[in-house]
Amino acid sequence: MIDLRPAQGPRLALQISPRDEGLSVRVVESPVGEAAADIVLQPIDEVMRMVSQPTFHEDVGRGLFRSLLPGPLGELYRAAFAQANLAGARLTVELRFDQELVRAARYPWELLHDGTRFLLQAGAVNLVRYLTFPEPPRPLTPRSPLEILVVAARPKDQPPLASEFEELQKAFAPLIAEDRLDLAYLLPPTWDALMDWVLAGAPGVLHFEGHGAFTRTGLLIFENLDGQSDPVDAMTLGHAFYSTDLRLAVLSACDTSKAAGESLLGSVAPALILAGIPAVVAMQQSLPDESAIRFSRGFYQALLAGQDLESAVLAGRKQLIRSTYWYVPTLYLRASKAPEIRQAVLERRIDTAGPRSAPVDLPLRFGLWIRRPDSPAPSDDELRRLLGLEREEAVSREMTRAAMMFPVEIGQIRPGTVDVRISAPGCDLHTDAIKTMTVCADFDTPPLWYPLTPRQVGRLDITFELMQGGAVIASVAH
Repeated sequence: MIDLRPAQGPRLALQISPRDEGLSVRVVESPVGEAAADIVLQPIDEVMRMVSQPTFHEDVGRGLFRSLLPGPLGELYRAAFAQANLAGARLTVELRFDQELVRAARYPWELLHDGTRFLLQAGAVNLVRYLTFPEPPRPLTPRSPLEILVVAARPKDQPPLASEFEELQKAFAPLIAEDRLDLAYLLPPTWDALMDWVLAGAPGVLHFEGHGAFTRTGLLIFENLDGQSDPVDAMTLGHAFYSTDLRLAVLSACDTSKAAGESLLGSVAPALILAGIPAVVAMQQSLPDESAIRFSRGFYQALLAGQDLESAVLAGRKQLIRSTYWYVPTLYLRASKAPEIRQAVLERRIDTAGPRSAPVDLPLRFGLWIRRPDSPAPSDDELRRLLGLEREEAVSREMTRAAMMFPVEIGQIRPGTVDVRISAPGCDLHTDAIKTMTVCADFDTPPLWYPLTPRQVGRLDITFELMQGGAVIASVAH
C-alpha cells in the first residue's frame, strides 16, 4: 500500500536552539536516554569557501559530526545506533529547527561523516529536518488511488531541462492499471492552472520539475501563457496550499530547501511545511539533469513499493552514490503531536478576500486569515494570484477593526485551534463548511480556502463564524 508514512523505527531527535553566539543541542527523543551540549559551528561562509577543495565533502562532514555530537551527545548517538543495529533497524536522526534558526539550517547536514563513512551515503542512518512550529498538522487519511500531479515547467527563457517523468511512466503503468495510482500532468504548467487544480481538490502528491531560485526568498519558476518565466515566491506557495489535502511535495528544482534571510519561512520547503504539508522533498542546491532523473527513479520506485518516506529518499540517494550530488536531496517533515500551548489572550485581526464579481455557475474561492493587528495585508496582485483571478479582475476584501478583543472572556481568542464555519446561501460548497486553523502567538496563520460555485444572480452574502472551545468568538460578513 502507498501510505506516504514516515519511518516507524528508532529515532534520535535533536532540538537545535540559539544560545548566545553558538547553539544549544538537546536530545528530546531517544531510545537510550537524554543529553545536551552547547556547540559552536564554523561560519557557513567559511565552510562554503572550501567547496572547490577535493576533500570538501569529507572535511565538512567530519566537522559537522564533531560539532553536532560532542562528548555525551556522541556517546548517546553511538549507543542509539548500536541498539538500532541489534534490532535490525535503521536509526533516524531528526534535526529540529526553530523557524528563526536560519543560520543552523543553512549547513549541509546530509554530509555527516563519523570518521569512517558518510552516514547517509552508506545508508547507515536516515536524516530528517523537522521544523518546530506551534501548529500540529491536520490528520490526513490515505486516499486510493493515490493521485500524483506532475508540474513540468520549462520556460523558454531558462536553460533547457530533461524530463524526469517520461521514463517513470513505464514503472507506474502496472499501478495505474490496478487503479492504485492516478498520474496527471498539469497543462499548461502555469500558476493559474495549478490554482484551478487546487480549487477542484489538491492531489495527494505534487511533483514539480523545473527551475528554482533564491533571491530574497525562495522561488519556484512556472511558465506564463507565453511560455516565459513566472516566478512564485515561497510565502505565496505556502498560502495556496494551506488547509488542502496535499500530503507530499517533491520539488526537483534547485535551491528549494536553501535557507537565508531572517526566517526559514522564506525557503520554499519550510514554507510548504508550515502550510500543513506533512512531508517535502527538496534540493539544497542545483542537481544535474541525469542526477535528478536517477533520484526520482529510485525515490518513486521505493515509495510505490510501499516503503516509508525516509527509505524512499535513501533509495533515491543510492542512485547518486557514484556522483558528488548524493547529499543534495533533503527531507523535511513536521511534528505529528500537538504542542503544549500557553493560555493567553491574543490581539488579532480577521481578514477575508474573494472576487469582487464572478459569473454564475463558475467556481471561485474565498479566503480567511487571522492576523496580528500590525501585520500588512497582502496586495491586490498577491490576492489575485491566490484567488486565481486575471490581472484586470477586481478583488473584494474585508478586515475587522485593529484588534479582536471583546469585553467578556467568552469572546476572547486564545492560542490554539479555531473552528471557522462558512455560510454561503445560493452557492454549492466544494469543501467542508467547517475548517480548523491554529492561532499562534508568534506569527500569522496562512489562509483557509473555501471553494464554491454561485448558483444565483445577485449579491453573495458570505459570512464566517469563528468558534473556540465550543463558543462563538466572532462573526464576519464579507
